[in-house]
Amino acid sequence: MEDNLGFIWFGTHDGLNRYDGYNFKIYKNKLSDPTSISDNWIYCFQQNSKGDIWVGTADGLNLFLRGEERFIQIQSLKNNETKLQISAVYTIFINNEDNQEILYFSTNKGLVKYNHEKNQFKVLYPKALGNPSDGNYIRTIFKTKAGKILVGTSTGRIFYLNTYNDSFTHFEGYTYRERIIRENSVNTFLEDDFNKIWIGTTFGLYSYNYVTGEKQYFPDLIEVPKEQYPINVYALEQDKKGDLWIGGHGWGTAIINPQTGKVVNTRQYNEPTFTSLTPSVFCIYADKRGLVWIGTTGDGISRYNPYTNRFNLVNNKTGLKILSVRTFFEDNKNNIYVGGYKGIEKFNRTTNEHYFYSDKSPRGYSLVNPNIYSMEEDYQNKGKILWIGTEGYGIVKLDLVTGEINNRPFKNRLIGGEYGSYIYSLYSDKEHTLWVGTERGLYTINLVNEKIEFFHNIPLDTTSIGAKSVTKIFEDSYGNIWVGTNLGGLNLFDKKTKTFTRFTFDKLIPNSISNNHIKTIFEDSKKRLWIGTNGNGLNLFNRDKKTFTRFTSEDGLPNNVVYGILEDNFGNLWISTNFGLSMFNPEKKTFTNYLQQDGLQSNEFNSNAYYKSTSGELFFGGIEGYNSFYPEKIITNKNIPVVRITDFRIFNNEVTPNTFINDKVILRKAIELTDTVVLNHNENMFTFEFAALDYVAPVKNSYSYKMENFDDRWINAGNNRSATYTNLNPGEYIFRVIASNNDGLMNNEGATLTVIILPPYWKTWWFISISLFLIISLVYFVLWYRIRLIQDQKETLQELVLERTSELEQLNKELKKSNSSKDRFFSIIAHDLRGPFNGFLGLSDMLKKECDTLSKDEIIDISNALNLSIKKTYNLLENLLNWARVQTGNYDFSPISISINDIIDEIHLLFIGNLSAKNIKFTNNTDSELMVYADENMLNSILQNLISNAIKFTPRHGEITINSVIEEKFAKIMVKDNGVGIDEDTKSKLFNIDSHITNKGTENESGTGLGLVLIKELILKSGGEIKVDSEIGKGTTFSFTIPIA
Repeated sequence: MEDNLGFIWFGTHDGLNRYDGYNFKIYKNKLSDPTSISDNWIYCFQQNSKGDIWVGTADGLNLFLRGEERFIQIQSLKNNETKLQISAVYTIFINNEDNQEILYFSTNKGLVKYNHEKNQFKVLYPKALGNPSDGNYIRTIFKTKAGKILVGTSTGRIFYLNTYNDSFTHFEGYTYRERIIRENSVNTFLEDDFNKIWIGTTFGLYSYNYVTGEKQYFPDLIEVPKEQYPINVYALEQDKKGDLWIGGHGWGTAIINPQTGKVVNTRQYNEPTFTSLTPSVFCIYADKRGLVWIGTTGDGISRYNPYTNRFNLVNNKTGLKILSVRTFFEDNKNNIYVGGYKGIEKFNRTTNEHYFYSDKSPRGYSLVNPNIYSMEEDYQNKGKILWIGTEGYGIVKLDLVTGEINNRPFKNRLIGGEYGSYIYSLYSDKEHTLWVGTERGLYTINLVNEKIEFFHNIPLDTTSIGAKSVTKIFEDSYGNIWVGTNLGGLNLFDKKTKTFTRFTFDKLIPNSISNNHIKTIFEDSKKRLWIGTNGNGLNLFNRDKKTFTRFTSEDGLPNNVVYGILEDNFGNLWISTNFGLSMFNPEKKTFTNYLQQDGLQSNEFNSNAYYKSTSGELFFGGIEGYNSFYPEKIITNKNIPVVRITDFRIFNNEVTPNTFINDKVILRKAIELTDTVVLNHNENMFTFEFAALDYVAPVKNSYSYKMENFDDRWINAGNNRSATYTNLNPGEYIFRVIASNNDGLMNNEGATLTVIILPPYWKTWWFISISLFLIISLVYFVLWYRIRLIQDQKETLQELVLERTSELEQLNKELKKSNSSKDRFFSIIAHDLRGPFNGFLGLSDMLKKECDTLSKDEIIDISNALNLSIKKTYNLLENLLNWARVQTGNYDFSPISISINDIIDEIHLLFIGNLSAKNIKFTNNTDSELMVYADENMLNSILQNLISNAIKFTPRHGEITINSVIEEKFAKIMVKDNGVGIDEDTKSKLFNIDSHITNKGTENESGTGLGLVLIKELILKSGGEIKVDSEIGKGTTFSFTIPIA
């Protein structure tokens, strides 16, 4: 099958193969890859309208997604849920029904109708066949031009399928044979251009004319052994010419005329137009070019190529006895004489008889030396005498009337001796002169008196012939004698002066002749003189300017060794070379080249081995025989080749669809379906591989490519199919490749692929823009800063004055505030110290005056009172000292991880006497596992003050509760009492040093008024905060936060 992109697909027992004319791409099952094909045994495939390919295998149905190059295995066919249990899929047919593609495929369970979009299956089976498990399965399916669908079975029955109601009816064009029903499998169908449906079965070939109703049976297209009768037919195909190809197992192929039903050819053995043909054929495909592809059993693919026999080939395999052809001649009876090593062969083209002259021929007809270099008919004795030049034995004469040979036709023994015995060239003119070119020079023979005139090279005499060895003698339409030499260039002979004018190669003169070794000289119908050289191509002589125009392999010539030149009836020059045959159009200056694949005897031809017959047939000889042809009858390949990019590699690593390279996917689709690739700047070495999908002679397809925005001109790649680019700068490029087919027909549109190479980030527009913006901004900032600095310096003096004035005013305010705070602080100290000291004075006076009269119990009471006053004084001084440290920044703040519960328990023990005295219930509800990050002394001071205040303002039988909660990264500690409460005015002044508040406790306990101020300072230093909530007569709650450890 040829797909919509031009690739040829083959199904084998070892995978699905895609062919581009050069390489096979094989898709096989991989057990570990669910996206591979389900089985390697391929029975059939069909491409749908999207370009994807349905493939039937020995293990189910697959859909090959062309762009992604992966398979979807249709598992529903094998699921127990569907109860289909289908394995092999033999034939696939796609039908368009209600704008949907419906797939029909034949299986061992019947014909399956499948809607892929809806994933719906339906098994269709003719009731007349019975149970499919008995081997009565659907073998093939086919749609006629009229839209009818034919179904062939393994037991020889054919039905019509009605796709609207999924019913079957019998096909009227096939004779049902009861005696062979169990063996006669219907294998294939074909409808030709002449109203016939052809049916291939295991019991022969059938045809049915659906217009006339005529039925035919062809059991014996070719002769086969009785045990193979009648022949089986597995493949049918109609080629480009309309002929019907039939293939089967064990007997090969046959070609019949579908109108007459007669066999026109059989192909059972290898022939020049076939490759590796085997007698077992299972499928045939004819492409649009006229090629016929033949699938064989065990022998791969054979191919019929009509373009390989466009030249008639005569060689040793076809009966030619000459080993290497060196010369030709046609007599007046159109007999062709072919000379070369081993003799001369005469072909009677009317009777197809031939006669061979050699050293072993009968006496009078034998050649003493059978190695022939040249032949020339006598001008005055046309149809009678043929002069023959030999290798080392001089000149021989052949009597064209009697066929007799005279090995010594001249009495002068110098002929063929001193003047040279290797006769490279002979020319007979109308003046009875025979011109002879040998390894020793040029000489002429007067055929009337055998007078000889010898011309040889004379050193330092530029008017002598240019070299010793003469390779070609030619007289043009002006009567000029041109002599080609080996290493002496081209020589023009002046008959009057008997001198030579030399034309030789000069590397300093571009329009000199290209080489001094002349192989051939030819004048065309427009009297242009052409010279072929040994190694430097073809030359056109300008008679007026005495200059040469060169044509070499760079211009399209297949090889620079030019052996022979002939002109056809259309003005084209045919040129034999050391690598094929070329047709040159002198007007367009174009070459069309032919190689051995086109049917040439080989790619190497010989000197002097070219001839044009009176009928216009051209002959060219070489080392493996000769070719003859009429140029106007040559089949040319007129198919413009489709060009595809077939592979893409980065650093010689193949890039496939949806695979990651450098952490990104480069190809989302197959390269032949991709229009743009985007690469990073460091992915700048990549290779394209491409192919002209013309299969006539792929090796002769030629390519040119160009990377736009990089290449200045097209690069002529010849038959090289890859292009590599390295170190391309970031940017956008377009890769273009064009190609010609084997006959030079060019596809000038070719294939294109946009290549975008991304720049590195430091070369992107946004990076450059940002950098430029930053540079401009920096310059602007420097300028602005300089100007601003100057302005600031001017304003500094004014601002300095204002600043100093403001500082002085602020210092004055702070000084006043400090003095006020100091006064207030000393007022607090004086007030708070007055009480304790008055107690000291009163108690000390009492002891002084009444010491002798006081009882022991009274003295103890006075001592306890003194001790309490001392403690109060100490606590006051401790708070004063801590507050001063905080204010001056000298407080030793060393936070550690501490248990808040343990601290509270310790303070509880400290105040247990106070609590008992007032019968106050104390409850610690803090979390025993709660750890806080705080200074231990600071935390002790905070809690002691808060608990002391709570005891002070809680009446007898009251309650103090301490709770804790977590708030994000802080612990919130709440000290709650049910005491007298605090009014709003007092609450607003509690933490202000300027507001001295000293309320008496419930039992007239005194306070310092400095504790809460200190608490606030310490909590703030710990990173927390303190709040108070209170209601008169119901109690107060002090809450503070501290970081969690």
